[in-house]
Amino acid sequence: STATWMTVVSVVGSFAIGFIAGVITANPIAGIAIGFAVGAAIGTFTAAEIISSNYDINYDRLTTCLFVIGGSAAAGALGGLVGYWASAPAAAAQSTSPRVAFQTFEDESVGNGLTGDIEIARGDSLLMTLFGK
Repeated sequence: STATWMTVVSVVGSFAIGFIAGVITANPIAGIAIGFAVGAAIGTFTAAEIISSNYDINYDRLTTCLFVIGGSAAAGALGGLVGYWASAPAAAAQSTSPRVAFQTFEDESVGNGLTGDIEIARGDSLLMTLFGK
């Protein structure tokens, strides 16, 4: 029916907008909040359209509102979170802040009996490790 297709478009559209918000902001809280708010707005519009086109006196309007608005808002929030997850590697790659990047290995070929873990820090990471900055 038309109401079913409107609901599907509302939920999928809310997810897509939340996903885009999560990718653009690269922040899980902002992506979820924007996705939820836009999803709720789209769901409200969709529920209003569905209810206004139904003239049955016994039609359950409350259930329609709960499912359409709640589903769209939840889909938008989920889209925001998934968008953040999708953008996290790209945001980390673009970051210019120094990172602590340790490589731990064990060298047993040294014949002096001093075997164990050796940690190598790159760049400014050693200063960050020493001074906690």
